[in-house]
Amino acid sequence: MLRGAAQGAPMQQRLEGLLPTMALPERALSNLARQPTPRLVVAHLVTLAFPGATGLIPLVSRAEPNLFELDLALVRAFAARGAKAAGGDRNLRAFVARRLDLCNVELALALARGSHELDASRCFVDGGALLGLAAFRDLCGAGGDAPRRLERVLRGTPLSAVVREADTPSRLERAFLKNELAIQRREMRTDPLTSAPLLSFLLRIEAQSTDLRRVSWGAALRTPGSALLPELVTPWT
Repeated sequence: MLRGAAQGAPMQQRLEGLLPTMALPERALSNLARQPTPRLVVAHLVTLAFPGATGLIPLVSRAEPNLFELDLALVRAFAARGAKAAGGDRNLRAFVARRLDLCNVELALALARGSHELDASRCFVDGGALLGLAAFRDLCGAGGDAPRRLERVLRGTPLSAVVREADTPSRLERAFLKNELAIQRREMRTDPLTSAPLLSFLLRIEAQSTDLRRVSWGAALRTPGSALLPELVTPWT
């Protein structure tokens, strides 16, 4: 939504792929999509008491907001919210930690490609369990060798299969989603009283909505089914 406002994208384009939530129902999303600037989007988020919205105010008050810094602020707000929500649920705490590890993986790979001239230490997001700050810094300065080093750092962890399969950000997200669905299925069988059944249900919804977007774009671009099928999550599940 913030990127759409910064780029002056049409309202309908900003809404594509978004799902209403309790915090941001359909009417709120439509209202946000009408705002002409990131500053006004954040002003409405503050009015809605959206978690982390107040932390965005200094970032959108500039003449040209830095979208990368906005991404970081949103990830850090998610980290704080996830840690608080997980409470004593072991499975949910582990899921949040893996999600934050994936965020750090994506940031490290982006910085290794030279996408941003930023201090790596300022980009690291606390809360993960598999990728520490020292390894993150090393990856950020590894250049083209970063993917190989990443595989070595995460070997034997729940994210090892994810980074081995993914060579682009979108494929990394898809591999993570597949991996999490498998983890939650196992957790449902071994400890069904945790958050695993609910997480599995929500992740399946996410997978299906993501796949529907891919299928729709594939149909519009006349992509052969044989090329589209490997890019989907839902058939795997």
